[in-house]
Parts: sequence; C-alpha cells; structure tokens
Amino acid sequence: MKFFWKLLGARGEISPPLGHARVGLLRFRFPDSAYCHIFYPAVGVGPDIENTSHPEAPYVRREAVVGLAKFLKLPVWLTSMLTSINHPFVEGAPVYNNKETASDHQEQPEPQGKLCPCPDANKFKQYPVLIFSHGLGGTAELYSKFCSDVSSHGFIVIAVEHEDGSGSFHKTKNGDKVYYQQPPNGMTYTRTNVIDFREPFLKKRKNEVAKIVGFLHKKGFDEMNSLSDLEKQVFQHIDSNSIYLGGHSFGGCSTAYTAYHFEKNKDDDTVMEIFTKVKGYVFLDIWSYPLPEEVLDKGIQKPMISILSESFAYNNEISFTSKFIGSSNCMHSSYIEGTVHQQFSDSPWLTNSNFIKRKAFMEGNTDRDISQKIVIDVVTKFLTDPHDGTNSVGKNIPYLKEMHQERTTGSKKATEESAEISST
Repeated sequence: MKFFWKLLGARGEISPPLGHARVGLLRFRFPDSAYCHIFYPAVGVGPDIENTSHPEAPYVRREAVVGLAKFLKLPVWLTSMLTSINHPFVEGAPVYNNKETASDHQEQPEPQGKLCPCPDANKFKQYPVLIFSHGLGGTAELYSKFCSDVSSHGFIVIAVEHEDGSGSFHKTKNGDKVYYQQPPNGMTYTRTNVIDFREPFLKKRKNEVAKIVGFLHKKGFDEMNSLSDLEKQVFQHIDSNSIYLGGHSFGGCSTAYTAYHFEKNKDDDTVMEIFTKVKGYVFLDIWSYPLPEEVLDKGIQKPMISILSESFAYNNEISFTSKFIGSSNCMHSSYIEGTVHQQFSDSPWLTNSNFIKRKAFMEGNTDRDISQKIVIDVVTKFLTDPHDGTNSVGKNIPYLKEMHQERTTGSKKATEESAEISST
C-alpha cells in the first residue's frame, strides 16, 4: 500500500519541526482523564535522528484509521494511506536539559543506562506547557505538526484525545473502541439545537482538561511509583506554574468553555488551585457557535490570542466569534489571508497532491508553510510572554490581517467551502 501511494505521488509527510530543538514523543494516558501525545524538547539519539522515527509507530495508529474513515465517510483503504506516513519525532528520547534554552544548538552527552528520573526538578530546565484540544473528528495524531513546531521552540505540548465522542476515534482505559458520535437524525442546525447537543461534550472535555492540569500541578507525584523513568522525567521538566490551554475549531470552543467555568468558579478552593496555574489561552479558528450565550457575553479574562482562517473570518458565524473575542482579554486577534479551516491541522501535510488538497479544502491559496510559520510565530511569542509577547506580531507580516471587533456579520465573500466546514 505504501508503494501504491508513493507511485501516485499522493503520500504526504510530516515535515521536521520549525524550531531548533529536536522533538520527543511520549504516549501517555492521564489518570481519570484521556490518552494523549506529549511532545517535548529532546536529546538526540544518534547521528541521523532528525529523520528517525520509531519503526513500529506509524504516524497514525491503524485502529484510528478506521475511525477517520467512518467520520469522513470514506473507504478504509483510502485513509490507510496515513499509516504509511512516518513522523519525524523521537520516541523514548531523554528530555533536553539545557538550563538556558532548548533552542540552543548545544549537544548533551548521550545518556548511559536508564534515564535519569530527575528527582530534583529545580536543577533542570522547566518548560511551559500547552494543553491542546482537537476539533471534531480529530485524534491525538492530527495536530502533530502544530504541536511539534511549538515544542521545538522550547515548550511541552500535550495533544489530548478527548473521550467525549467528538473525535473520529478513541479507546477507553478498558480498551473499548469508540467512534464519532453523529448528531441525531433530522437535527436542524440552529443555536439552540447545537448548544443542547454539544454541551455534554464540552462538559466532558472540561473535566478531562481539569484532571490533566491537576496532575501537572502535582507533577504526577501521586502516581510516581507507577510511572516509567521517561514519564517521570517529562513531567518533572514541566513548569507547572506556566500552563496554557488551546485548541482548534471545536477544540477552541471547549477551551473557551473550560476557561469560562474555571473563572466563574474560581472562589472554589479546589478550582482555584488549578485555575491559578493556567496563564492564558490559544484559539485557532475557534468554532464559537456551540458556546452558550453567557460565555459569549462575559468572555474570559486571562490573556488569550485568536487566529482565524480567512474562511472562518468571513463565514456566517463570525458574529459569535467577534462577540466572544470582544468580551475577552484578547491580546492578539487576526486572520491569515488565503487559508481554510483545516489548514491549522495536519491536513495540508497528509498528501503531496495539490489537486487533492484544494478539492478537499485541506489547504487554501496561501501555502501551508507560509501560514504555519505565521501561526507558530504568534503562538510561541504569546507562550513566552502572554502580556507583551505579541506586541511585535502582525506588523508588516504578509497574509496576517488584524481582526476588527466591529465586524459582526459574515461578508458576501463567504464561499461554499466555508459554509461546508462551518460546523467543524
């Protein structure tokens, strides 16, 4: 099958991360929460590490391919192309431990024997962490490009595979396989119906994220005896005082919902203990339509940034997004010209066929590499300094356009493509 796709010239490739640091990958299920992919700055393990991936770990798990086929209503043989894609991440590599920065080109001695569990975290580099939520039909894999690009600039990124039924696939802690939960037959696309249907999903995601933040706050100490050496090392390198939440599309929606309820209930001591660790929020093409009115009206007060695709900046639901951004403490709000909704995910890297990418709305007229660099530049500056880090972003950058909050209705520029993806 791999040869077949290569022959067609359709098989894509997840390109190496944009930053200087090599990126490690840890697969981990958080207690009482969800399975995740954790991306972290890693020590090299060999001369050709930049082109090395785990031989038994394809880009997408084979069982997740079935779920993606069901979600997209495609034959499994077509989505099976994804299992032939290699990823450029290093599984099992030690965490990079330069106290100054993970972006330096300095080499560390190769580890001998077992990985150091790093018992004294104060002696080691502490990395801010971004907990990232996928959109409808997503899995832990499908934002690997974004997550690894951010991580390569000196951050730890946790890609959550939510178990709310909104993803194309997830496996429960008991091993049960669960696929995408479709809306009820005949459900009309109205605010009331969408909110009623989606709010249970949002609540489930909120609880999963809260459990992860609580685990990071304690650096996994309650589970220390059951963790591997690498797991201990990764969690002890996390700066538990610099936690950010983010997401794409419905992942942005659930992040907004979670943030709002964190702030609403911050007088609760348990919530407050978790909430104080969260420094800000990252929204990539947020789908605001399922957000209850109180969330849109009151917004969130910790720093946030919002980057939209052009298709979402001009679709018929922009008024809801503008209302949410306008009522929030938004440090940066923009859209990228010539981009489509799925351009924030791995979609543009899954095939080398420009024809397929255009027809399937995986990439817009703006090249994926251009839009990706802009997104990573904005996001990493914000994660470095959520209050002032974005001041220099957006000045004279081609394609990046400032969003003005007075825009409350969709433009006639909305296309058939943006209408089709407006519910994702």
